[in-house]
Amino acid sequence: MASDELANKLEDTTQSLYDLALVIYNLEDTTPPDTIPENISTLVNHLRTLPKIASKTNEPISQDVLDYVEQGRNPDVYARQFSELVQKDNQYVHGKFKVMEEFQQTLAEEITSAYPKLRNQVDEILGQGSKQDDAS
Repeated sequence: MASDELANKLEDTTQSLYDLALVIYNLEDTTPPDTIPENISTLVNHLRTLPKIASKTNEPISQDVLDYVEQGRNPDVYARQFSELVQKDNQYVHGKFKVMEEFQQTLAEEITSAYPKLRNQVDEILGQGSKQDDAS
C-alpha cells in the first residue's frame, strides 16, 4: 500500500535528520571526516524518493493537519485532540437529544392531563416520532 510505504519513508527521513543532528551536535576531533557527508547523502536520497511515493498516494490530508505539521507540531496530538473534541460534541448533542425527549414526554403528559380527549392524538404523534427514530 502506497500510504504505508510513504509513512515508512517519512520515518526514515525523520531518522536521517535526527542522525545528522546528532552527528553535528556531537562533532569532535575523533569524528570520521566522512560521517557528515554520508548522513547528508542519506538524507538527500530519502528526500528524493518522497515525491515519487507521495504521488502514488490518493489519500487526502486535511489542510488543518498540514498546518499543524508546518508549525512543528505532532499530527498524532492533532488526531487525539480532534477525537476528544468529537467525543465532547457527541456527548453534548446526545444530552440535548435526551432533554428534548424528556420535554416531549412531559409535554404529552401535560396535554393529556389538561385535555383528556386528545390522548389518542397525542399517543399517535408520540408513536410517529418513535417510528421515525427507528427508521434512522
